[in-house]
Amino acid sequence: MKLHVENIPALANKEALAKWFERAGLRVESIELIRDKASCGGAMVKIEGEKFPSKALRHLNVCAFWGRYLEIRKADREMKGDWHHRSDPWANGLAA
Repeated sequence: MKLHVENIPALANKEALAKWFERAGLRVESIELIRDKASCGGAMVKIEGEKFPSKALRHLNVCAFWGRYLEIRKADREMKGDWHHRSDPWANGLAA
C-alpha cells in the first residue's frame, strides 16, 4: 500500500523516515522523497501489505517526526504530482 506523506522537514532523509514508520510496526518497502520550492516536503511511502494500517497511523499522527507532525493518508492512484494539496488528518479519519 502507498501512503502520501506531507510536511517532512527539509533535512530529513529516507532512512530516518523509514525508522519512524517502523517504530509504529509498519514495514517500509520504499520511500520516494519529493522536494520542491512550493511544498514543505513530501514523500510516497510504500508499506508492506494491502490493508490500511489505521492503528499504526493513529499512533504516528500523535508522534512528531523531527519536530513536525506529518500529514499521512492513503495515496490516491491519480495523485501523481499533487504535492500542494493539504489535507486535514482529522477529517479523513487518520487521527480519529
